[in-house]
Amino acid sequence: MTTFLFFIKDEKLVILDKNEIDKNKLDNNIYKKLDIEIQAENEKDAIKKLKKENTDKYSELKEFIWMLYFLRLFLLFYGNVHGA
Repeated sequence: MTTFLFFIKDEKLVILDKNEIDKNKLDNNIYKKLDIEIQAENEKDAIKKLKKENTDKYSELKEFIWMLYFLRLFLLFYGNVHGA
């Protein structure tokens, strides 16, 4: 398996093999390295894994936000009933 690194500029995604990366190919002032490394057979599989990981993280974040929202509603209700 190959380890791939991801770089982004505006809406353009660049995928590079970690072992073959040439620092001169990308201008670090223009391209931002994403904080993720994916092991895959090829670039296409790396993109699929990146999409899945992003989807999973989004789902976790969404669940966390709903939990906080529910907790806030509960505390507001509980505080109004027992507090004042």
